[in-house]
Amino acid sequence: MLKFETDIPTPVSKSGRSPIYPFGEMPIGASFAISERDKTKLVSAAKKWRERHPGWTYRTKTKEGQIRLWRLS
Repeated sequence: MLKFETDIPTPVSKSGRSPIYPFGEMPIGASFAISERDKTKLVSAAKKWRERHPGWTYRTKTKEGQIRLWRLS
């Protein structure tokens, strides 16, 4: 027979990875820059974020070896 216990805390779920880029923390008008060599990773992550969060828009610009991403809405 199993003994039930009620005083054991539920473990915190750790499914999925921690986000690399702070899209969820960005206020409208905020931006950040990373190395241009990581452009593919940034654009891919931003597209996935936008798919999961309708209405979230962004713009990127590459200049002087860096890519900058702005949150528009």
